[in-house]
Amino acid sequence: MKYVLICRDGKDTDAMNRRLTAREKHLEDIKKNKNFVFGTAILEEEKMVGSVMVMDFENEEQVRDYLKNDAYTKGEVWKNVEIIPCANGFFGEGFGR
Repeated sequence: MKYVLICRDGKDTDAMNRRLTAREKHLEDIKKNKNFVFGTAILEEEKMVGSVMVMDFENEEQVRDYLKNDAYTKGEVWKNVEIIPCANGFFGEGFGR
């Protein structure tokens, strides 16, 4: 099943430093993860303040297990994570690109 993860960073003054410190490891791990479908940063005033990811797992428990080991979770970057089940979507020509 596909899941949309909406992950919001902390709003404190050190939030961006935590994100930048963990970013390389987070991206490295995502590139190797077979469950990863799509991801991007959430922006406010052109600054990264969170992440949106689509992941493919058997169930929500597996999503939560994955999140426990993500560099952004371990680095206390994400302060709020919403997990939403979703259907398969569309990518490619003719779909708003």
